[in-house]
Amino acid sequence: MNDIGLYGPKVTSDELPDLIENIFDLNKKQPVYDRACVCVWGHSGIGKTSILLDFANRPVVWEGQRYSGYSVKVVPLAEFEEMGDIIGWPERSIKMYRESSGLSMDRPENVERFVPVSLIQNYVDDGWIVHESYGSKMHYSVPSWVPTQPGPGILVLDDINRASSRIVKGLMRFFQTFSTTSWGLPEGWNVVMTANPDEQDYQVTSLDPAMLSRMAHLTMEPDVNKWADDWAIKDEGIDRRGIAFLLQYREMFAMEGCSRTNPRNWARLFRAIQGMEASREMETIARSFVDDHPVEAFMKFMKNPDDLINVALLITPNDLLYGNKMESCLSVLRKYMGRNPRLDVMSLVMDRLVDFVVGHEDIESDSSVAINFRQFISDDCVPDDILDSITKRVVDRMGQETAIKWIMGDEKLSSRMRNLPNV
Repeated sequence: MNDIGLYGPKVTSDELPDLIENIFDLNKKQPVYDRACVCVWGHSGIGKTSILLDFANRPVVWEGQRYSGYSVKVVPLAEFEEMGDIIGWPERSIKMYRESSGLSMDRPENVERFVPVSLIQNYVDDGWIVHESYGSKMHYSVPSWVPTQPGPGILVLDDINRASSRIVKGLMRFFQTFSTTSWGLPEGWNVVMTANPDEQDYQVTSLDPAMLSRMAHLTMEPDVNKWADDWAIKDEGIDRRGIAFLLQYREMFAMEGCSRTNPRNWARLFRAIQGMEASREMETIARSFVDDHPVEAFMKFMKNPDDLINVALLITPNDLLYGNKMESCLSVLRKYMGRNPRLDVMSLVMDRLVDFVVGHEDIESDSSVAINFRQFISDDCVPDDILDSITKRVVDRMGQETAIKWIMGDEKLSSRMRNLPNV
């Protein structure tokens, strides 16, 4: 997809949470007036906001206490028209005080405070007295969406560059201090924003250099393997034929030049056609969600499905490396790699496997996961050229020192690698 108008390094959905937390850790060391909010850039429908919502289930330690997840509050800034929606609405307040009471008097707010005019009678009835020597002050009624409890928490400003320029300009100070003139985020909270490209076919508000310099930027790249293995296959509402289609035609997962073809709309389509036969009705539904060009390929696949559907369901990296399906997976592949070998099937499985391995660099060489990986790729059903490609890709993407943990230690694999023509 086109990279114009995107900022920061390209990262996968697996890498994104760790990188965001690294910036949270950095903020703990920064002065309160110079913290960094995170802006996650990416095309529409690739799951940026969903990943941030998943932080609610991401264990975290804060102030020595372990939490099952972050508090996550999503604020759709495009719905706001005035800065009053951010800082709150002004309200005249009068200073009041109270004499001795059963409340703890070491807390200033129990002795005197400014009270909105509309609540003065309630306070008088409760024993408070108007401080005649003070005039009135203007205070703000803080919006209900503003977090009040200490963290760990994440305030998600969704679609930051779809807000009006007035709102974005008014937030410049907030981007660094996490506070406005009327309120500030509680301790432990951080700010993460999402944004679409600002120089393509999106109706967005461009962010100028002064705004961009106040943020840490990451660009999320759509990854069909991660989408399939980490999410889609676990969702029983997603039609398995659709998963197989995208795994085979991965260039259609998020197509450049196709404004409606993205992971979100594919998922909507696959739910809508669950259990349907290929038909004109299915084609009509498909065209309502994604662009015409991918629909033509999709309908051709649906009218002539092959056993790739079974491969997509059966041979997933998680099942292969963590489960007990090694032999059943190899049996399936041996069938495909017989007299008329299906290299497309083998490539499909290995592409997903390599992506999985690269995302798990901390595995030890003697772990069952690494042993299963070596046993699988060394099987005779894996052609030499694919084995050569796998090992080179693992080394290129992980570095030789880390890759050795995955590819060394199996006698059969070592023997095959020594005999490869390109090794």
